[in-house]
Amino acid sequence: MSAEENYVINENPEREKWDAFVFQHPNGTIFQTSLMFDVYQATPFNNAGVIALEDNKGAILALMVYVLIKEPGIKSFFSTRAIVTGGPLVKDNDLKYTKLLLNNYKKKIKKANPIYTEIRNLFDTSGIREGISSEKFDYQDHLTIHMDLTKSVHELEMAMHKKRASNIRRSIKKNVITKEILLPEDIKAGYQIIKDTYDRIGLPSPQPDLFLNAAKILKTNIKFFAAYLDDKIIGCRIYLVYKHIIYDWYAGGNLEYSGYHPNDLLPWNMMLWAKENNFKIYDFAGAGKPNKAYSVRDYKLKFGGQLLSFGRYQYIHKPVLYQLGVLGMSVYRYIK
Repeated sequence: MSAEENYVINENPEREKWDAFVFQHPNGTIFQTSLMFDVYQATPFNNAGVIALEDNKGAILALMVYVLIKEPGIKSFFSTRAIVTGGPLVKDNDLKYTKLLLNNYKKKIKKANPIYTEIRNLFDTSGIREGISSEKFDYQDHLTIHMDLTKSVHELEMAMHKKRASNIRRSIKKNVITKEILLPEDIKAGYQIIKDTYDRIGLPSPQPDLFLNAAKILKTNIKFFAAYLDDKIIGCRIYLVYKHIIYDWYAGGNLEYSGYHPNDLLPWNMMLWAKENNFKIYDFAGAGKPNKAYSVRDYKLKFGGQLLSFGRYQYIHKPVLYQLGVLGMSVYRYIK
């Protein structure tokens, strides 16, 4: 620990206190919990960290969980980064607490040599933006899509694009079914579909251990659902569930079976499942940058959700390596 005035920076907060702070905070998400920290920490090429600002009585005033990611092989040279999913949680949006948290984070993470830190917001951070920006984190608009599950099923159906609704009907007529998967071998099969999808579109694919670790550690806070044609998995989606939100974490579909529309049927059935289980928001996750074409956003919007911009923050620790990384990843995708 290191003291600053009447505040203490704690890199190992008490878990019960930590999780209570996240749960009670109006913007708390599963990504800031100790369980998600454990998932990251147990996964190869990941190194998780937590930083909490506490008062002199030990009460948490602000908290942030981050994960340092190193890609295997040559990519590690220009892709090592720290990711903060969910954003910092700050009591009462206090700007002083925000600045202290981010300032001490930068001191801490410097030893790990990341090229950049990216804060991926899952809620409106306008109340603390001044504090984050004062620590030289650059804000950029970035979109997400929320489905309002407090609406009736009829309202959700009416808001859906006609083609999306048609694809769902076709999928059902072709005898595609969706069900929860629990066995490790099924999770591995679902992972392979997700990996193939990410490789196909040129995005870094997650480590297989990430999902197996998440299943063991998160237990009821994670759901694996797959689309089946007969006994074959043709699509898979992985959801994180916490408080009133179901978060669409990872998704993929077998390209050979795209005509069976597993990526249309799965989200719709999960929305119905979430409604039945009293969730209020289906978070469709990333939808790209405004004013830049993004086919994934177009696909998600056809379910009829609300487009929101919670944005992202980025701090460049090593500007030269960052620029080399931008170039290096472009070259890597080209030669792959």
